[in-house]
This record gives sequence, structure tokens and C-alpha cells, in this order.
Amino acid sequence: DVDQEGSPTSHFTLYLRAMTELGVDTSPILNMMIEQDFGHVPPAISKMVSFHLDTAQEAKVHEVASSFFYGREKLIPHIFDSLVNAIEKENVQCPTLLYYLKRHIEVDGDEHGPMAEKCLEILLDSDEKRDEAEQMALQSLHHRKMLWDFISDQLYKLPKTHSSLPSQTL
Repeated sequence: DVDQEGSPTSHFTLYLRAMTELGVDTSPILNMMIEQDFGHVPPAISKMVSFHLDTAQEAKVHEVASSFFYGREKLIPHIFDSLVNAIEKENVQCPTLLYYLKRHIEVDGDEHGPMAEKCLEILLDSDEKRDEAEQMALQSLHHRKMLWDFISDQLYKLPKTHSSLPSQTL
């Protein structure tokens, strides 16, 4: 993808820039990625990452497509839209995070989501595959919910003011 200046970048790099912009310590996520060691991150995060990596490597293609579509592409634009509205309402100064969220809304909502849904429809050519895809979608949604419940709990622990955001670890 591209960043705010139109330079090529990844969404992960944008995420890291946004976290740095907010004063968040990104070393735990970087160490997890480098060492493939999920033992030092909260269980909700490590379980979701492990679930999706295992799914991508071991599941049937229609199960992967279902997990990807229902657990990500169909949800993210709506979730991120709510986050953008809250950030803008509170006037939190985080241009990189806002760009990151809005870019996901645009790309996932307008391009990836509809394409992923069409691919999934093509792959579901039997009742058995539909049942397997449904089970995988439910598992993916379960892991997504666990992650967002964890994030919600962490947000409630933050101070009520945004004037001086504390350094957080995510």
C-alpha cells in the first residue's frame, strides 16, 4: 500500500508508525515477530495470531477464505469506522493512526471485502464445504472477539484525559 505521502509501505509499518506516534512501546510486537515467540504478549493476542497462522498453514482453502472474510474483511471497516469517529470526536491528534484506520476502511470495505466474498462464494460448491466454512468463520469471530474484549479492557484502564497519553505497551 502507500503512506500519507504516497510512498510504498506495508500496513504493518503504518501500524508501527501510528503506535510510535502515540508513544506506545512497539518492542514487544517487534520481538514477537522476529523471534516468533508469542509467550511475551497477552494471551488474547497470541491466541488470535496463532489461530490465524495455523489456519493459513493447515486449513482447507475454503476454510481460510471463510476465516479471512468473516473474521477480518467483513468486520474491520465497521469497527475502524467507529474508532475513527471516536478519535475525531475526542480530537486526539494522531494523523498516522487516522490514516491507517481510514485506509483499512477504504481498502477492506471497497476492494478486499467484496473480492473476498466473491472468492468464498466460488469456493463453497458443496454443503460440506459450507458447513466447514461456517465453523471456521465462527472460530475466527470468536478469536476476534477475544482480542477486542482485551483491547476494550485495556482502554478502560487508561486515564480519562488525552492531553498526555502515557507510554503503553501493545
